[in-house]
Amino acid sequence: MISTFEDWDDIDMIWQSILSSMIDCKKTKNIGKHGASLNNMDWEMKYLKEKSGDSILLTWYHGFDVQEWDKHKKTSVRLPLFLLLTTLITESTYYVEFRGNGSTEGIKRLIDELKSFN
Repeated sequence: MISTFEDWDDIDMIWQSILSSMIDCKKTKNIGKHGASLNNMDWEMKYLKEKSGDSILLTWYHGFDVQEWDKHKKTSVRLPLFLLLTTLITESTYYVEFRGNGSTEGIKRLIDELKSFN
C-alpha cells in the first residue's frame, strides 16, 4: 500500500513525486528519490542493470502518523523497468484525464518527459 484514503487531497503531489522519482532514476541510471514528507511518504527508485533486462527496485516508506515517523514502514519490490515505466505513463495519463481541468499541468509535463524515455 502506497497511500490511504486520508491522502485523497494530495493525489496530485503523490503523482508528481512518483513520476519525478522515475525520471531522476532514468536520467542518472542510479537512484531517484522524492516524497511527500508532509504526508510521511517517500519513494526511491534504484536502477538495476541485469542480464535478463533492466529493473527498478521500488521502495516506498509510509508512516501515516506524524508521531510515528521514526517507526515508518518500508516496502520494496523489484519490477522490470519497461513494465514500471509503461504502467506509470498509462496510469498517470488516466489520472490526468479523470481529473479533467484541474491543476495537472505539472503532471502532464512529467508524463511527457517519461514518454521520451520509452
